[in-house]
Amino acid sequence: MRIGPRLELLLHALAFVLGVTLVSLLYRQSLLLAFLLAFMAAATLGTWRRAEEFYLFLSGAILGSLAEMAAVSFGAWQYAAPDIAGIPLWLPMLWGLAFIFCARLAGLIHRLGRGK
Repeated sequence: MRIGPRLELLLHALAFVLGVTLVSLLYRQSLLLAFLLAFMAAATLGTWRRAEEFYLFLSGAILGSLAEMAAVSFGAWQYAAPDIAGIPLWLPMLWGLAFIFCARLAGLIHRLGRGK
């Protein structure tokens, strides 16, 4: 079943709010938050089942985490509850989701601009 871009945009906005809420409330419970974000990622990736989105998720998880580790090691900022190399265990999941969210948002904006 195909949904319209406006409904898809609403669903992504709700997922974004859910992600921010989970991080805000559970950032000190790294393992639980990592599991919940991994579940969100699996649900998100399973919804469209496109291989390029899986690679996009992996790229975001790896590149975002490496950038965070570098910034933390240089003292740019620090996390309240770091687990590995100065970053929380859940952060790679969040970066992967962010990459997918940005890519999908760009596609939705493009489709909405074309009126489709």
